[in-house]
Amino acid sequence: MLLGRLQHLAACVLVTALLLPRPCAALGPPPTITVQPVSQAVLYQGTATFSVSASSETSMTYQWYFDGTAISGATSSSYTIADAQTSNAGSYWVQIVNGGGSVTSSTATLTVNVPPTIIIPPQSQTVTQGQSASFSVTASGTTPLSYQWYLNGSALSGATSSGLGLNSVQTTQAGSYSVMVSNVAGTVTSGAATLTVNVPPTITTQPQNQTVIQGQSASFSVAASGTTPLSYQWYFNGTAMSGATSSGLSLTNVQTAQAGSYSVVVSNVAGTVTSGTATLTVNVPPTITTQPQNQTVTQGQSASFSVAASGTTPLSYQWYFNGTALSGATSSGLSLSNVQSNNIGSYSVVVSNIAGSVTSSTATLTVYFPPGITGQPQDQAVTQGQIATFAVTAKGSKPLNYQWYCNGAALSDATDSTLALSNVQTTLAGSYTVTVSNVAGSASSSAAMLTVYVPPSITSQPQSQAVAAGQNVTFAVSASGTTPLACQWYFNGTALAGSGSSELTLSNVQTSVAGSYSVVVTNIAGSVSSQPATLTVTNTDVVLSVPAGTGLDTNGFTFQMSVPNGSTYVILASSDCQNWAPIATNVASSGTVTFTDPAALSFTNRYYQAVVTNPGP
Repeated sequence: MLLGRLQHLAACVLVTALLLPRPCAALGPPPTITVQPVSQAVLYQGTATFSVSASSETSMTYQWYFDGTAISGATSSSYTIADAQTSNAGSYWVQIVNGGGSVTSSTATLTVNVPPTIIIPPQSQTVTQGQSASFSVTASGTTPLSYQWYLNGSALSGATSSGLGLNSVQTTQAGSYSVMVSNVAGTVTSGAATLTVNVPPTITTQPQNQTVIQGQSASFSVAASGTTPLSYQWYFNGTAMSGATSSGLSLTNVQTAQAGSYSVVVSNVAGTVTSGTATLTVNVPPTITTQPQNQTVTQGQSASFSVAASGTTPLSYQWYFNGTALSGATSSGLSLSNVQSNNIGSYSVVVSNIAGSVTSSTATLTVYFPPGITGQPQDQAVTQGQIATFAVTAKGSKPLNYQWYCNGAALSDATDSTLALSNVQTTLAGSYTVTVSNVAGSASSSAAMLTVYVPPSITSQPQSQAVAAGQNVTFAVSASGTTPLACQWYFNGTALAGSGSSELTLSNVQTSVAGSYSVVVTNIAGSVSSQPATLTVTNTDVVLSVPAGTGLDTNGFTFQMSVPNGSTYVILASSDCQNWAPIATNVASSGTVTFTDPAALSFTNRYYQAVVTNPGP
């Protein structure tokens, strides 16, 4: 540019020289410049003065030019510019004229050095730690401009450009940044631009696992560093918890539904970070959901108790019997085999886990003992009509029930341990047993025999007889009662020796044996006397015959007897000629009597005899 200005100036000088009129020789020579104007550099708004010294034989006039253009009013040997502006910078020269001609000075350059001015100051920056930051400044002023950046008033080494770039910014670089712009005219310092380095949150203390008992409180906390303010959001099993926005999380009355994974997201303007997971374990004290139940078993059987419980596993069990721990009884169920009386009592179980213990309600074991016969009923022998008593003694769980049996048949209302039989009859004789029962079973006694001795009873009395002398006579008695039956015959009240049979036979009877005959029948239960039977012995003969036209027919057996007229006779019949029974007694109205026995039709053999008991007149 300066070269262009000089070329322009030379051209102007040349043009000027050509245009100037040549002076006449009489006017003398043109002025001679003795001191040329000197180039200057002044500060913006400063004062610049150009001057020239010339000699001339005649008076001289001056005209200053700026970049080839005459400066109005600049007609002195010097030209002063006050308050120099950049528009005043350029080429200055002066033309000196006298009568002999003109001379143009050399060109002097005015340089106006403008101090630097910040046009666009550096701007504050906010970056995340580790990112890049850059500051820049736009300045005007005389070039060259030089730059020096400062952090918190301290010059940054090598930071001499209009822009400042920072890589992987750290918190130590946060602060106030400014730049000083310099040139030949001076310096200017920018306003401060703040670099804010936001540090992403970092977890310095992780939340820790917690183990609490149901109903207690639990708390988690996190410690974090980073640009404040830090914000927090707690999560449970990955789901944000409403209102849980502090560095600490408190849980009261913790329940099993709150067991799980807890984490927290810490945030700030620079980012977020998620903590490690902390596990909340909620140990639930044991609770008995099904109590052991009372048990009733029969001696020798098995019994079992069980409990159902909820709570944090593992659950441990300890069974107690009447308050004393049972060795090895550490399961949820308790089994007892071959139960005896020493197992009777109260059973309970203590259920424990890491969170505590609980004792079940008490379950009672009742053992029923089957009945056992300790005293058997004894044989009895009583006389008919007396009282018989059987008794049994038994052990076993009360109540005991009794049922007596006779010959295998249950006796109505015979349900006591003692069986009393009044007015015993032969129908009650036999085998007596009793079954003793309770809820646990039954036991049957051995058999006790009831013997009923029946006193003798005459069922058929000896019958009076009338026979002729020399005949045989038999008296017979039929008796019932407990055997053996013993018979003692009596004649007119005197015992007959050797007469121990139910029949008394008299052979070849004579009138001397006529009289009263009776018998006493005896057994273990007593004795009974028969009615007396009279024996009548006569010497009158009675002739029996079966004339023609008589005998057996549909009316019976008809025969005739020759008896004294007016005598009393007795007709006797027998089926064996041993036992005779009178079948008719009549008085003969004539010497021949006809007699018909209709009962003969019922016998295979029928024998007859007649005896005259009263010979008559």
